Amino acid sequence: MAISLLYGFQNATNTTTSFTMTLPATVTQAGDILICEFAHRGNGDCTVAGTTVTTGGVTWTLKKSQLFGSSAFSGKTYWARATGDHQGQTVTGTGLTNSCAAILTVYRG
Repeated sequence: MAISLLYGFQNATNTTTSFTMTLPATVTQAGDILICEFAHRGNGDCTVAGTTVTTGGVTWTLKKSQLFGSSAFSGKTYWARATGDHQGQTVTGTGLTNSCAAILTVYRG
């Protein structure tokens, strides 16, 4: 099976310290890979989490952390493996420094 992009969601906020993205109906199934990438004005990793739903929550793992502009800005990549259909589940990032933007993508195969 070829790898397929199933879903992409962008949360473009400019003057905030958090983000929230909600997965739509039937976008994930067990084994799918979810990738959350974001940038902010700071060098901390923040906390990325998914709410628990009846099929269970997801565990996010930091894959890459990159500092830019003499460590004044950073970009982060987290990933998780879906445990089922996470319809309506929110993905949140908190503890960020001013001006963050995030994107969530889901892949299968």
